[in-house]
Amino acid sequence: MSSRYDLNADLRRQLLQAADELEGLVELAVCGRTWQLSKRIARRLSMDREQPLEVLRACILEFRRVLLRDDAATVREALLDAQSAFSAAESATPYRLARHAARIHNLSRAQLLKPGPMERISELLNSMRPRLQSAVKLGVDVVVPVYGETEKTLSCLESVLGSSNATLYELIVVDDGNREPELLARLDALRKSGHIELIRNRRNLGYTVSANLGLSLHPDRDVVLLNSDTRVHGDWLDRLRRAAYSDWHIATVTPFSNCAEICSYPTPGPGGELPPELDLANLDAAFASLNAGRTFTLPTNVGFCTYMRRSCVNEIGSFDERSFPRGYGEENDFSMRARNAGWRHVIAADVFVEHIGGASFGPAKAKLVRAAIARVSSLHPRYLADVNDFVAEDPLLDPRRRVDLARAASTRGSVLMVTHDRGGGTERHVNELVGRLQGASVPTVVLRPEGENRVRLDVHSTPSTPNLVFETPAEHTDLLQALRSLRVTLVHFHHLLGLPPRISALATELGVAYDVTLHDYFSICPRINLVSGEGRYCGEPEIDACNRCVASCGSVLGSSVDIARHRTRSNRFLAGARKVFVPSRDVAVRMQRYCPDIEFTLRPHFSVAARPMPVARRSGGALRVAVIGAIGIEKGVEILEACVRDADARRLPLHFCLVGYSDRDSSLLSHRRMTITGRYAEDEVFERLEQSACHLAFLPSIWPETYSYTLSTAFAAGLYPVCFDLGAQRERITETGFGKLLPLSSTPSAINDALLSID
Repeated sequence: MSSRYDLNADLRRQLLQAADELEGLVELAVCGRTWQLSKRIARRLSMDREQPLEVLRACILEFRRVLLRDDAATVREALLDAQSAFSAAESATPYRLARHAARIHNLSRAQLLKPGPMERISELLNSMRPRLQSAVKLGVDVVVPVYGETEKTLSCLESVLGSSNATLYELIVVDDGNREPELLARLDALRKSGHIELIRNRRNLGYTVSANLGLSLHPDRDVVLLNSDTRVHGDWLDRLRRAAYSDWHIATVTPFSNCAEICSYPTPGPGGELPPELDLANLDAAFASLNAGRTFTLPTNVGFCTYMRRSCVNEIGSFDERSFPRGYGEENDFSMRARNAGWRHVIAADVFVEHIGGASFGPAKAKLVRAAIARVSSLHPRYLADVNDFVAEDPLLDPRRRVDLARAASTRGSVLMVTHDRGGGTERHVNELVGRLQGASVPTVVLRPEGENRVRLDVHSTPSTPNLVFETPAEHTDLLQALRSLRVTLVHFHHLLGLPPRISALATELGVAYDVTLHDYFSICPRINLVSGEGRYCGEPEIDACNRCVASCGSVLGSSVDIARHRTRSNRFLAGARKVFVPSRDVAVRMQRYCPDIEFTLRPHFSVAARPMPVARRSGGALRVAVIGAIGIEKGVEILEACVRDADARRLPLHFCLVGYSDRDSSLLSHRRMTITGRYAEDEVFERLEQSACHLAFLPSIWPETYSYTLSTAFAAGLYPVCFDLGAQRERITETGFGKLLPLSSTPSAINDALLSID
């Protein structure tokens, strides 16, 4: 890095203007109460005897005088003197005390006051410093400690040397006792060609010592500490430096990365690999354009890539080599010490640096991290609580979300599916629709609840976009804007359970049409399945009985729902739809009684490919009965247990196999004639059925199902199904002529006898 003098007329004019303002501010500050009080405190404590602001004032006067002359050497000397005076003022004890006082003063007033002289001086120092450093060619040291990992290390160095920055920098490589011949040779070649400055440790001293060697090489320069398993892009250094000097309190700046703990993208945490098709240079460019100039306060810097202000290092010292010799934890300790001295740490939201993670430590990383956290926590008891609070608040969601949205933005019309987060048949049908539409090159977006008061968008054409999460109703406008950028041209409502009321008006607010598919009876019964408090199909009584049922048994909307009002709202919502789809005629007939003006369109769910696996029952052997799926009250778990109890009591040649799970597994398993396979993935059901070697299927659902995927599974497996005589179960078994229907009032004994009678 050259030390050639370079001061053009425009820069000279800017510096003169800043010097004039700075001179006036120094006059105000010297006479100000904060500075005078800080001086008295420092004098009482026998601290600084110098008067750094007075020295600074003299330097500014000289600096201003020589700027008006053409003697290049004299101007350069004055610039260097001013640079030294600025550093002395920033590190002086009275100045630090004044900075603390100003910070507390503003915090106590929610930072609503205009900056005082001390803040403005620091802001001007910050704005002048890069220009001064540029004029006298004082740049930044990019320090890369290396130990092995030849390919990753060389890739890192190439990315730094190949980047394009206006900021002057020198690449410092600290070789920490490396023994890999190829890396040794390549580093020597880079040194000889003048691309790097090389420091060699004769033996491995550890990351912290190596980092400190780099930090101490040029005491007048800021430093970027960069891990050897990173890659940088574009004008990354310019952006980090802008962030570092955007505020006078800033000590360190960390960028986003794929592996950067609290600064990770796409999700906070250990991070790791991004989708292979994602170009990281383009990703960095997206961060640069979408989050330009944005910074957010961090509880700690993250050490894979850290811009460190020299004035902070001079004030609080470098890393603690004794407590953190190997690396991990040293940056957190530094961060806490800096915070205790009134500094703060930020993320430059407009920079993304690729990080492989742990390249220098290998499998020992987990153990080192645990030990480091324990050590930092013992030195700084607030550390973990501060980090946990930051994670819970997640202030970096917005900059991550901006990038996710830009990556997912569509140039073609998208279909928005709105659904709940309870899985089951609704989720399965939505996934099947998404698959069909994607196969037809129609982009799809799914909106569902995300915890309390949040909704999440899943864009199926763009992997790894988990940040499309919106607070409701606070960020409803942002949600609409996101849906417009995704070019939503049709909304398909599958369920509104768990979603705020305003979501039902999304299509209207977007100015597009909407369809509705009914998967249950939520639109007429807030208990969803027409099941009474006694655990039986209610028979759909008069509205007064429905109100009494909800008042005594509750519902997903609470116990004070007015059924008439609820049905009126639902009817109005359905009336506005382009199409209202139902998966069976039984649903259309049943709903027509409540919504006589709605035209329902029959559209059965997609069929399941046949995989017949009937097993012949051995003579004298037990009849093995498969019960498929997740079984709760509505799906007939009480009836199943009663049937197992009856089979045990009468010692019937029956064995029930629950291919799935229930809400009372332990109770069911207390019976000899019961086995449970446990939860399974959707594509594993046929394998589980084959392993169970059952002869037929019993589906004890007690509500009028709208379709029943478990019945589809039984059909596909060739298992003769036995169901109750209601809903889509009745309709589908009657149409296919395959299966047996039992009265819903059947006793457990009658059910077991019917099962045993089937040939």
